[in-house]
Amino acid sequence: MTGLNQPGGGGIAPSGQTIVRFETAGPLDFSNYNYLIVFNTTGNNRPPLAQGTNSNYTDWTFGFQFSGGGTTVSNSPTLFQFYQNAQAGQTVQQITRPYLVGQQVVVNPTFQSALSLYGFEFRFDRCLFDRPPPVVGATPAPTVAPSPAPSTTPTPAPGGDGLRRCPPFVYTTTSTSWTFNLFTLDRSSNVSDALFVVGSGTTPSIDTTQTINTFNYVRPAGNPIPSVPSAQITGVEVFNTP
Repeated sequence: MTGLNQPGGGGIAPSGQTIVRFETAGPLDFSNYNYLIVFNTTGNNRPPLAQGTNSNYTDWTFGFQFSGGGTTVSNSPTLFQFYQNAQAGQTVQQITRPYLVGQQVVVNPTFQSALSLYGFEFRFDRCLFDRPPPVVGATPAPTVAPSPAPSTTPTPAPGGDGLRRCPPFVYTTTSTSWTFNLFTLDRSSNVSDALFVVGSGTTPSIDTTQTINTFNYVRPAGNPIPSVPSAQITGVEVFNTP
């Protein structure tokens, strides 16, 4: 098993980060699909489901959407935050959050796994999720530049992006228990496949306060299966270090 595995804090993932392996039945196909993982960080233990816009994105809080070219995944996925806009009658707004490519999100287009030959792997800084939803119509507060990084850590690009670095992770706006789901999207952003659907059984979830070196969630039997292998999600592996 190879990939972004790096010892840190007793875990495979570096301290303060989580590694996700998004696994498919066939080679990635970015000409026809994008690949999305959505997290519910509220702590209500409900999974993000595929209804999306039909359910006001209920239980969706953050997500990474991966695009690319051919069968190669881009190293800079789109990071979304989903939140309710009360001024617009609970219409969900989606906003893209910035991050530092190669530091706070690292993508590995190839990996070896006992579960699947296809897919991709990425590692992200959990502090990217530790921020409240914006207040619609409010005047933004002044952006505070991050503290200087230790000399052993690459210095973030200047510009006062306000991104918190991990560790330590300060859980101010999220729970420590995260549920999640994986989706493939067609070119119109319709869901072609989902790892978890209602009735699948145990909801995929992780406790981010724990070191997780083995988490495998295989597609539950009985889930509808797309006819195109590149669209079919077979499972996910997660590695986490507090």
